[in-house]
Amino acid sequence: MPGSTGHALAPFAPGSHPVFIVLGGGTDFTGPHRTLRPKGDSIEKIAMAGACYARAKADGAHPRVIVTGGNPQRHPMAEGDVYAPDLLSLGISAADLSVENRSWNTYQNAEFVAPMVRKADPDALYLITTALHMHRSLLNFARFDMSPTPITPPWHATRMTLWPSLDSLALSATALHEIIGTVVFHLYRAIGKY
Repeated sequence: MPGSTGHALAPFAPGSHPVFIVLGGGTDFTGPHRTLRPKGDSIEKIAMAGACYARAKADGAHPRVIVTGGNPQRHPMAEGDVYAPDLLSLGISAADLSVENRSWNTYQNAEFVAPMVRKADPDALYLITTALHMHRSLLNFARFDMSPTPITPPWHATRMTLWPSLDSLALSATALHEIIGTVVFHLYRAIGKY
């Protein structure tokens, strides 16, 4: 199970209490019935959380999963509430799953999860999000005195072509969003807003 550096996670100590935080990434209406579902890379983050949880349980640990995501898209449900059934379907116990559903951005993900993490009192803390989002996420979590170990789902490389592709354009837009988000984070820190 690779982390953001591509290294496998070390085995979990029996009886340990790791916490895995899954960051939301949006929701979208899909299928003929327009069902609200996790958007884009979020499915892979959910799958990674399920794999990490199963691995920790197999090692004899007592893991918890916190999924965080509010409703910035103003859909009928918050991201965390949409993602929770998928996490449960992967074998995560309802008793081991906490949902944070008020946050509208990465800063609030960290802010609202911080008291939940303190209450859980983990021996190890892990953050699951995409590789592009990880740097900015770690900055925000550090602001609330958390230093989670990063875990990213597998990266899907796009094919090199002579012509621009929609996938490459979407990836470039995401990268630009993260760059702007990081600049805004540092600007807000400088003026005392964060």
